[in-house]
Amino acid sequence: MLVADHRRVAELLKDATAGEPAPDVIASIVKELSVHDAIERVHVYPQVRDRLENGHFLSQRAIFEHGEVARLLLELDRRPDGDTAVPDLLVRLRELVANHVEEEEAALFPALRRVMAGEEVDELGTTLEGARSSAPTRPHPHTPQDGTSAKLAAAAAAPLDKLKDKLQRRP
Repeated sequence: MLVADHRRVAELLKDATAGEPAPDVIASIVKELSVHDAIERVHVYPQVRDRLENGHFLSQRAIFEHGEVARLLLELDRRPDGDTAVPDLLVRLRELVANHVEEEEAALFPALRRVMAGEEVDELGTTLEGARSSAPTRPHPHTPQDGTSAKLAAAAAAPLDKLKDKLQRRP
């Protein structure tokens, strides 16, 4: 599921950086990456921290990278349609996301698969899929980084994000 998220966002970023980025594409990028960020912080990175050798370092590095992405998303989200800074922000975002995805798919995910039993991987996938519907849809780079605090912050932010999305008629 996470790899499918990566592919979907890569395609959106490719479209957005190929020409004049459409506001609905930017809104979709913000939403997709915000949801992905929240579910990884709450459910994946604690597994990385607790189960992998050097897990604390690996999870903190991944969370730091997510924070960089969230800050760019927040800046994009605040820009008005047609803002001349948007194309450069999208290029930077595309680079950050590509580097992060490469690390996760080449090293982090395979390492987790090696230490988790098949049913644990399936259970994590089910948990992640269920968490999508209750995850924040906007970036929150200043919220707690991981653990219970991140879970509580996400639970508080998600309903407000969904209301804001509805009021702004965003996808």
